[in-house]
Amino acid sequence: MSQDATSRLGRLLALVPWLSAHPGVSIAEAAEHFGITTAQLQDDLWLLVLSGLPGHGPGDLIDIQFWDTGDPASNDADTDDVAAVLADSHIFVVDPQTLTHAVRLTPQESVGLLLGLRQLATVPGDHDPGVLHDTIAALEQLMAADGLGEAHVVVESDTSPDILAAINAAVEGDRGLEIQYLAASTDQVSRRVIDIHRTVVADGYTYLQAWCHQSAGLRSFRLDRIAWAQPRPDVTVVTRTKTEPEESPQPMIATVLVDAQARWLIDSYRLDAAGQEPDGRTRVKWPIWQPSWLIRLALDLGGELEIVEPVIWRQEVITQARRALA
Repeated sequence: MSQDATSRLGRLLALVPWLSAHPGVSIAEAAEHFGITTAQLQDDLWLLVLSGLPGHGPGDLIDIQFWDTGDPASNDADTDDVAAVLADSHIFVVDPQTLTHAVRLTPQESVGLLLGLRQLATVPGDHDPGVLHDTIAALEQLMAADGLGEAHVVVESDTSPDILAAINAAVEGDRGLEIQYLAASTDQVSRRVIDIHRTVVADGYTYLQAWCHQSAGLRSFRLDRIAWAQPRPDVTVVTRTKTEPEESPQPMIATVLVDAQARWLIDSYRLDAAGQEPDGRTRVKWPIWQPSWLIRLALDLGGELEIVEPVIWRQEVITQARRALA
C-alpha cells in the first residue's frame, strides 16, 4: 500500500466535515489547505459524490456541488475549458450523510472494522480484491500512526486459497464452476457444475447460492464443504428468470423435531434447541433460505427429521412421500 493511498484515505475522511464548516470555499483554497493540487482535489470530490450509505440511491450518496462558478443554484457555465471552470469553482456540501465531523474511531472500533474487512477478503464475490486490500493496508497504517502498533489482524479460513481463487475467477469471468461437494445430509461427495449467483453469510458459515446444472435448480453450498473447484469457461451461465423459484433474502424460520439419531444436524448447523419433546426428540428453530432443501432433507431422513411449521412445508413432505410410495 503506497503512502499516497494511505494519505488519501485520511484526507477523504477529513474533507467532507472541513468543507461543511467552510461553505463556498474555492477549490483552489481547499487544495491549498490540504496541501494538494486542484486536480487532486477535483478527483477527491468526484470520488466523494459517488460514495455514501448502502442503497446508492439519490438520498444515500454524499451530495457536493463544485462544478458551478460560485452560485450553488446555477450550473450554466458555458465554456470548453472545464478544468479552468472547476479550478475557480466554489464548493457547497448539500448532504454530508454522516460525515459532519471528522471520523475518529476508538481502538476497539478500529480493530472491529479491520476484522470485518479481513473477513470480507476471505469471502468470494464480485468485490474488487485490490481495492479491499488497499483499504485494509491503509487502515493498518492509520492505526499504527495512532499508536496502535502494527495492528495486523489475521482471519483464519477453512477454505483453501486455490478454491477461493477458482470461485473468484468464475465470478469475475461470468463462468460456470465445477466443484466436488460433501453433502451433510448424505455424507457423500458429488461432482457438480454450478453458476454462482451470490454469497450469504449465516451463523458463521459462508454459503454459495447458485444454479446447479445437475439438479436444474437453485441450491446453497456451504463453502467449507467444497473439496475442490475449477472454473468452467465452456459452461453457459444460466440466467435466473422471474419464473424460477426465488430464495428468500432473509431466512424463514422452520420449526422441526430432530430424532436422537439425527442430532448431528444440530451440531453441524449450530442450531439452538428450543425444547425437548416427551418422546425424546428435540424441538429446533431453524433459519432456512431455501424451503425445497429442507423438504428434501426431511424426505431423505424419514422419521429422523419432522417439519412442524410452516404447515405448507410439512404438507409438501407428506405429499411427496405419498407420491413416492404410490
